Amino acid sequence: MKRLLLLVCALLVVPLSASSEDDIDLDQGGSPAPTLRDFGYFFSNLTERDQGRALNVVADLASDSRLDSGAVSDVLRKLLDEGPPPEEFGYRCPNCFQKRLSNLLGELRLKGPRVAPPRTGLLVVPVDDRLLRRLRPDAREQFGGEVQSLVKALVGGYTIHDKFISDSYARYHSRGGDVKKEPAFFLSGADLAKHEKSSSRRLDSYGLAKWSCRRTPGRFDPGFLLLEFDPSQACTEVRIPTAADTEHPDFRPSPASEKESGFTCGGAREWVCPNIPMSAMTGARFVPNLDYVAGIPED
Repeated sequence: MKRLLLLVCALLVVPLSASSEDDIDLDQGGSPAPTLRDFGYFFSNLTERDQGRALNVVADLASDSRLDSGAVSDVLRKLLDEGPPPEEFGYRCPNCFQKRLSNLLGELRLKGPRVAPPRTGLLVVPVDDRLLRRLRPDAREQFGGEVQSLVKALVGGYTIHDKFISDSYARYHSRGGDVKKEPAFFLSGADLAKHEKSSSRRLDSYGLAKWSCRRTPGRFDPGFLLLEFDPSQACTEVRIPTAADTEHPDFRPSPASEKESGFTCGGAREWVCPNIPMSAMTGARFVPNLDYVAGIPED
């Protein structure tokens, strides 16, 4: 309900007109928090869709009970005051909303409760050009160096989990930043096995995207890699994620009553730990987009 209300506010009344809503604080921290009117102006250069997405991110930060409200207020005020309104939503430019927010959230990362990890962790990684750049040159030569040729190799059983370059990590990080301060989100191998067993359909990229809360693959998206690792070996600590660990609009903060994990928007349990080196991967599984695979021409 909160997300729906805020989305309506963002789409229908941005920038907000002068009204009683002008004085609604986004949290109750010790320092003055920005109001909805402040963010109405701040998001005014974004598209209507991105205004709603950005407001969801801000609202989750302000409402996450696991975060210090005063510290969150400081971050949101800096977001408003330390630069002009963003012109784009993502990470492609220094003034983009997600990029600016990620730079401000460093001190609030990995503040959720420490918990016991699952026995087997899973990373969900899209198969795309960015994945190719994370593979060693000799590995790319083995399958031809293109996404389509990699997909054909994966369908044929190509082993990929041990082919990553030495300085590759699960989560992309800012250039010049501390890679280990970027929280990496991961799921449970046992949970996925239960999910598959309870489903009447074979797991494909659409089902995996829904369960793990990833963007639904389009016609030209090859699918996902499921990379396995041992969190007890790859992670120095494992925590319940908070809204400060990500800038993704579909993140769902878990209430303080949840003591073991967070949850994706698709219902899967999830955790975070300091960024995971890809060298820690112990296994891989390709979950294809069947429409994409069917469209690959035969040799």
